[in-house]
This record gives sequence, C-alpha cells and structure tokens, in this order.
Amino acid sequence: MGKIGIEDGILKKPGALTAEEFEVMKTHTTKGANILRPVKQLAAMLPGIELHHEALDGRGYPYGLKDDQVPLLARVIAVADTFDALTTNRPYQHAHSPEEALGIIRDLAGKRLDPKAVDAIIAVYGRGEIRIQRLTVRTAVQPAPANAAATPSTQPAVAPVAVTATASLAVDSAADEEVRV
Repeated sequence: MGKIGIEDGILKKPGALTAEEFEVMKTHTTKGANILRPVKQLAAMLPGIELHHEALDGRGYPYGLKDDQVPLLARVIAVADTFDALTTNRPYQHAHSPEEALGIIRDLAGKRLDPKAVDAIIAVYGRGEIRIQRLTVRTAVQPAPANAAATPSTQPAVAPVAVTATASLAVDSAADEEVRV
C-alpha cells in the first residue's frame, strides 16, 4: 500500500538503488500504515503492515526491531512478502521458481525471517496449498512474410500475444507461538 507514495523512478528502477533511493523506498512501510490507519477495521493489521521489513537480527526497517520485538503478524507477512517478491518479475530481477524462492527463504530463517513462519510456508507449499500459475505465453499464427521462400513449412510462425503470471497465498490467523499460513 505504501508504495503508492514512492516515485516510479525508484519503484521501477532496473538496477540497484542508491543509498538515498533505498532510504526513500524504506518509507513505504510507514506510509502504508499511515494510509490505512483511519480504517478502523484494519487496526489489527497495522503492525504487520508497518513492520513487515523488520528482521530478527535487528537489521530491518523502519525501527531496527529485533527478535520478539517484531510482532508475529509482521513476521508472517515478511515471509509471504518475500515469497511474493521472489516469485514475481520485477524491473530488477526475473521471477524465481517457487522451489528456488523457498530455498532462499530457508537460508534467511533465523536471520531475517522467523523460522516457524518459514517452516509454515514450506509445509503449506509442500501440501499444494500455494498455487503459482506458471508463466504462459499464448501464441497466434502469423502469416509468412511476402518475400519468404516458397518452401512450405510444417511449423507456422508464431508471435507472443500475452504473458501472464499470478500467485496466491492464503494466510490464516496465527495464535501465540503457532504460525499457520
């Protein structure tokens, strides 16, 4: 939500952000929480929205919280957000397969990401409850160019028409020490 307050030049930059650009990008968490703060029905979600980039090792943002200072909801959202970011094409990276993404997430367990939330997403994916629609390319037959050789072809020429990809992740409520994704 808060990324609507970040300029496109930063959001869509294909390369690495400068230190100044990254400082601007880090404001999306508090901007998102502030945008949604007036919505009373979302009050319980605000800590997750504002703090989902905090890291267990204290090197996250916006406040540098550590370990149990990071609310459980923020830790669960962090794992889901990381999975989404890794499996989605971005200007600065191609999408990873779900298996590659889970490997990266597993490597972040206990450092940036909560190990129980990581175990939960791996388990849910293993049960087939996270479905990623693979990239699909629909094609259309194109006529051969007028100057093409007169030899018949067994394969029609094709051109991409559309590329689509979607991911869905269901998040159930979490209770005390148990994380259910």
